[in-house]
Amino acid sequence: YLIAQNRVKRADNNMVREAMMMRLQTKCQKNAASPDALSNLLYSTDEFSRSFVTNVFEKSGNCINLKREIELKMDVFLFNLKTCLSPKEDFLANFIRNAFNGVFEYFCDNNGRKLSEFKGSKGLQCVFNVDSSSFSSCIKPTSTHSTDAGEVILKQEGFCNDVTHIRKCIKKEIISQCNQDQRFVEISKDLLRIINDKCAGCAIFANFFLIVALILFHMKEYLF
Repeated sequence: YLIAQNRVKRADNNMVREAMMMRLQTKCQKNAASPDALSNLLYSTDEFSRSFVTNVFEKSGNCINLKREIELKMDVFLFNLKTCLSPKEDFLANFIRNAFNGVFEYFCDNNGRKLSEFKGSKGLQCVFNVDSSSFSSCIKPTSTHSTDAGEVILKQEGFCNDVTHIRKCIKKEIISQCNQDQRFVEISKDLLRIINDKCAGCAIFANFFLIVALILFHMKEYLF
């Protein structure tokens, strides 16, 4: 029964990935001039994720220097992302960058003390063991977006609905299940607050945490 259940979960995840790939492919084909736009985006996304994981969770050193290393990969990722976006979605890249800067301004304060505490917390190790399938199911978008010739156009208003749902998922699937380390809980809540304060609209919150959620739950591929 468990084997069959796991196969169903893997099949569901594969279907989600295939649907996402189809959407990305449609966007890149419609908006990008280069036929390599999709492969460039996927490669730079993987490089950005690996750099984030390596510099935040594996490396030690000056927090600002770690941030700069990640930014080099993020710049390429955002460039490739923008080539595949509709002009109506150009705001996404700026939102992601602003949220990233807000998080690292917090992490790097006081010589990176909070980043060190976050990396060494028991709560973070707990995150690695959270059931990723239940979290993935939880963060499925609940809002609808407009379409243009078969392309799904992301709307800020739709993200406002998604963000409420995502926040509930973070609390339910991460913080509530990994609350044995109060410092981890405090830092996690600070990050939620900081990103919310930094955003010019709710879309930044949703987009950044979708990326963080994906990084967290694919992290095991790189660490274990």
